[in-house]
Amino acid sequence: MTNKNSLTFSVMLWSKALKIKYTYTPFFLLILSLLIQFCFVLFYPFEGATVSIPLSFLSFSGVEIIIVLDNLSLTFLLMVLTISSLVMAYSNYYMAGHNLGGDFYVSMVLFIVSMLLLSLSGSMFWSFIGWDGLGMMSLVLILFNKSWSSQKSGVITFLMNRLGDSFMIICSSYLSVWGMCEVYWFWILSSLYLIGGASKSAQFPFSSWLPEAMAAPTPVSSLVHSSTLVTAGIYVLARYGSMIDSFYILTYLSSISIIISGVSALWSSDLKKVVAYSTLSHISLMLFYLSEGSVEGALIHMLTHSVFKSQAFMTLGSSIYSLSSWQDSRYLSIYSSTFSMASLVKVFLSLSMAGLPFLSGGYSKEVLLILSLNSSIMKLIMFLMAVIFTSGYSFRIIYLLSSNINMAQNIAVSSLFSSPLKLSQMLNVLISAWISSSPGYLSKLSSQSVTLEGKIMMLFMILFGFILSRMSLAKFPLALNEISLSFASLPAYVWSMSKMIPLFFKMQKIGVDGKLDVPLSWLSQSKASTSSNVEWMMSVFTLTMPAIVFIISLNWLFLFY
Repeated sequence: MTNKNSLTFSVMLWSKALKIKYTYTPFFLLILSLLIQFCFVLFYPFEGATVSIPLSFLSFSGVEIIIVLDNLSLTFLLMVLTISSLVMAYSNYYMAGHNLGGDFYVSMVLFIVSMLLLSLSGSMFWSFIGWDGLGMMSLVLILFNKSWSSQKSGVITFLMNRLGDSFMIICSSYLSVWGMCEVYWFWILSSLYLIGGASKSAQFPFSSWLPEAMAAPTPVSSLVHSSTLVTAGIYVLARYGSMIDSFYILTYLSSISIIISGVSALWSSDLKKVVAYSTLSHISLMLFYLSEGSVEGALIHMLTHSVFKSQAFMTLGSSIYSLSSWQDSRYLSIYSSTFSMASLVKVFLSLSMAGLPFLSGGYSKEVLLILSLNSSIMKLIMFLMAVIFTSGYSFRIIYLLSSNINMAQNIAVSSLFSSPLKLSQMLNVLISAWISSSPGYLSKLSSQSVTLEGKIMMLFMILFGFILSRMSLAKFPLALNEISLSFASLPAYVWSMSKMIPLFFKMQKIGVDGKLDVPLSWLSQSKASTSSNVEWMMSVFTLTMPAIVFIISLNWLFLFY
C-alpha cells in the first residue's frame, strides 16, 4: 500500500513538473528570439557574412554537424522562435484540461527542434534529417484529434509530402555519389529538386494537402501550416539554390498556385480553409520572387507573413470555438457575438494581410513592388494580381467575422489580469508585432527604399481587391451561376453529366435532404452553452490592438525621422 501511495505521489510530482516546464517554454523561446534579433541588428554586418561552427563531438557515421549562421539562417531561426513562443503560450490555454495535453506539447517541441535543425544545419545530410522530422511530426499533429476527417487529412498530407521527399532524396543521393559531372542529366535533377521543394510548400499540383491539413487543432495550424512547415521548401530552395540549373519550372508552378489559391479563398465557405488558401497565396508569391532571383524580397515577406498569419489562425480559432466548432461561413448569421478588442485584432490582422501601408504586411509588399518595378513586366503583373486577390479575401474575412457582431455597452477588461500567463501571452503578441515591423531589423534584409508612389499604388490595388471581395459576397456568384446554367444546356455537357452523376452518387452520399432546422437549432443551443467558456480565449487579445498600433507608429516615426 505504501508503494502504491509513493508511486501515486511520484506521478503527481512528475505531472506538476511537466506542467511547469510547458508553462515556461514560451518564455524561453521568446527570450532567445529577442537575443538573436538584437545580436543580428547590432553585430551583423550590412554586407552579409557567413559563420560556420563545426560540432565534431556530435558527428554521426562520419558526418559532423555544421552550424551555419548567415542572413538566411538567422532570419528563418528568428521567425521559428518567435512564432513558436507565441503558439506555445496559446497552446497552454487551448489544451488546458485535455487528457493528451502532454503528448501534444512533446509533439510540438519535437517539431520545433526539427525546424531548428533544418535552419541551422550546413550539411545536406542533417538538413534532410530535419526535413524528414518535419513530415513525421506534422503527421502526428494532424492525427491528434483521432477523427475520421483528421485521419483522412493526415494520410493525404503524408503521401503528398513523401512524394516530394522522394524526388529530393533521389537528387541529393545522385549528387552525393557522382557530383555534378553528368551535365546531360543535371536538368532532370534540378527539376526533381524543384518539385520536391514545391511539394513541401503546397505548390501546384501538390496544393491539396494544405487545406486538408486544417483538420489539425488550431495551435498546429498556427505554427505548422501557416509559417513554418510551408516555408521549409522556401528555405531549402534558397539554401541549396546553387544546385538548381533553372527556376523556370518553379516560376510556372508558383504563378498557377497564386491564381488557384486566390480564387479559392474568395469563394470558399470554410473559414479555416479560407485562411489556408490565403497562406498558399502568400507562399506562392514568396516562391515566385525566389524563382526570379529576389531572395531578400522572399525573406522579408516570409518574416512579416508568418507573424500576422499565425495570429490570424489563433483569432480565427477563438471565433470558431465560439461558434461551437462550426466553420461554415454561410451559417454565421444564426449567431451573434459580442464586440471586443479581439474583433479589432481580427480587423488589424486582415488589413496587414491585405498590405495596408504602414503595417508590416504593407512594408513587405511595398518592397516586392519596388523589386517588380525594377524587373520584368511579368513579375509586376503577377504581383498586382496577388495583391488584388489578397486584399479581396482579406476584406471577405473581415466581413464574415464582423457581420454577426453586436455592440456591447461595456467591454470587460477585469478578467485580463486574472492569470499572469494571459498577460504574458499578450506580450508575446506585442513583441512578435514589434519584430515583424521593426525597421532596424528589416533594413538589414533589404536595401530597397519604399516611396510614396509605391504606397499610393498599393492603396489602388487594395481598392480593387475590396471591389472583388464585394463581388464575391454579393451578385457576382449569381452571374457565375447564370453562366454555368447556360453552359449546362449544351448537349455534350448533358451527355457527360448523365454518365458521371450516377457514378458520383455511388461513390459518395451527399446532402441532408433539405432539413437544416434540426442541426441549426442544435448549433444555437450549443452556442449558448459554450459562450461562457470562450471568455478566456477572447480576453487574451483584449488590449492587443492599441499596443500594437502604438508600437508600429513608433517604429515608423523613428524610420522617417
